[in-house]
Amino acid sequence: MGAAAEAGALAQPFVDDAIAAASRQYRWLLTQLPEEGKLPRSFADGKWQMVASRDWTSGFFPGSLWYLYEATGDSFWREAATRYTALLEQEQTNRRTHDVGFMLNCSYGNGYRLTRTPAYREVLLRGAQSLSTRFNPAVGMIRSWDHGAWKYPVIIDNMMNLELLLWAAKEGAQPRLREVALSHADRTILHHFRPDHSTWHVVDFNPADGAVLKKQTHQGAADDSAWARGQSWGLYGYTLMFRETRKPEYLAQAEKIARFLMNHPRLPADKVPYWDYDAPGIPAAPRDASAAAIMASALIELSQLGTPEFGRQCLQFAREQLRSLSSPAYFAKPGENGGFLLKHCVGHLPKNSEVDVPLNYADYYFLEALLRYRQRAEPDKALPAPGPKSAATQGKKGGGAKAQPADLRIQPDPALPNVLLLGDSISIGYTLPVRARLKGSANVFRPVNADGSAENCADTGKGLAELDRWLALAPKWDVIHFNWGLHDLKHVMPGTPGPATSSDPNDPPLRSLEEYRANLEKIVVRLQQTGARLVFATTTPVPEGVGNPYRNPADPARYNAAAKEVMQQRGVRVNDLYASIAPRLAEFQLPRNVHFNAKGSDALAGDVAKAIAAERAAKAAAK
Repeated sequence: MGAAAEAGALAQPFVDDAIAAASRQYRWLLTQLPEEGKLPRSFADGKWQMVASRDWTSGFFPGSLWYLYEATGDSFWREAATRYTALLEQEQTNRRTHDVGFMLNCSYGNGYRLTRTPAYREVLLRGAQSLSTRFNPAVGMIRSWDHGAWKYPVIIDNMMNLELLLWAAKEGAQPRLREVALSHADRTILHHFRPDHSTWHVVDFNPADGAVLKKQTHQGAADDSAWARGQSWGLYGYTLMFRETRKPEYLAQAEKIARFLMNHPRLPADKVPYWDYDAPGIPAAPRDASAAAIMASALIELSQLGTPEFGRQCLQFAREQLRSLSSPAYFAKPGENGGFLLKHCVGHLPKNSEVDVPLNYADYYFLEALLRYRQRAEPDKALPAPGPKSAATQGKKGGGAKAQPADLRIQPDPALPNVLLLGDSISIGYTLPVRARLKGSANVFRPVNADGSAENCADTGKGLAELDRWLALAPKWDVIHFNWGLHDLKHVMPGTPGPATSSDPNDPPLRSLEEYRANLEKIVVRLQQTGARLVFATTTPVPEGVGNPYRNPADPARYNAAAKEVMQQRGVRVNDLYASIAPRLAEFQLPRNVHFNAKGSDALAGDVAKAIAAERAAKAAAK
């Protein structure tokens, strides 16, 4: 299945609908919260459970706000996320719990990923150092709890906190933190997992020599049972470990856990597990939507890391989980459930704590899974622009309806010169504002599909194949403004039809730098045969954290340098959009996305219109 066909098969409107509903629900929640300086954890008996920053769940609510900002581009969510993230600043020096990874990575980690705020980076680096102080070399693991009768307890949940260490090891050039994370992950495989690849919850060690003292499942139905959320923590943890290290044993462990869970005989048909896979009273036992949300998010990422066939199984399973969680059976009605999204979660059933209630971490991983699925299904889809509703959504109920693509067909004025815009989705974003700037002075064309929606010119391979068709849009061209690169440098899975896009940095780009250069030279030769004045636009920056397809943030500069050499040799003007927009990315580029908000597209349009006007003036002067 090629990339386009796969994306078509995966696309589901429930994802956009769920994100729109989540936005409405959380806007209401923000108006209801009873205590300043605390964060919502759950809701039961008509009351919110509000917690201080030291609570292990404190990072999830600001993390959900960051995900809503990422999903919508709306500055409202950035402001709310910033406000609630600030409440956790003091946890950077917290050495009393392994949960500092949850606390800071979900809040400050997402905030830094999306905004690159320098102060967030410093909090994260100090937090990672605090977390690493809980590592005992004799045990080779990070201590989880400081309470209870255990000597040195390590819980499966602790796998989730290793991501902060691995990030800090790279970001802060601290290799010891990576060694700590690897040691912990290796010993967790050795001691926590049973032969069927299920996991105990807690393993207690002798802190002096690392000997195992006891294995139990503290929050599960029995010591030998498969506590649902713990299984999901393990799946997620080894998936992220493989993503960050590429060590094959971590991928193998993640796949073993995934198979255990997806094929479990007591998994309900809607794929939302009981609170424990061995719970007494099944099928009347409580469900745990939080375990399903964590599992779905992990499976979506895992679907891109292993073999294509197993990846398709993981993605299909996660899609069914998300459809269930997005349904009325689990997704709360507006204004209900205390403003939380998911119903039917379980915290600690043996202690009768948080049973069949909403939980902030369920919402967090549900939103994360929705974003991961949307990116997986529609990798080149631009996110909605921030600010007021677009014309396409004005008047729609709730303002959350999916915008319809603009019709970019034009009725040209035969008295005006013709301008052609060729490019990918970045150029689609600036087409209309360029037309507005050149109204009355030029007909601005771009390739369109049969329904008038913009055609994506994609990579240089497609450019060579379709160039004559696009040039036939008008009998004569005055200026052609063109760009290729963003699709050329995206990574793909070799040997697959399409080929399919890849999230793996080790997979190759669609077009090597040499192939890109050669294709551009052929394209320029053909364009110059039209007699038009040419303007080449450089490829805009790729931010860190773009998932599928993976794009190396360093590659636009490399590909642009090659393109500039071609243009210089052929005498073609270069419109350096990369240099123009790079200093303003925080304001104009969508978070963890190559696309731009409405203001960013308008800023790019200003540069494009100026370059076109300059070439027209140069052409007139040359006559």
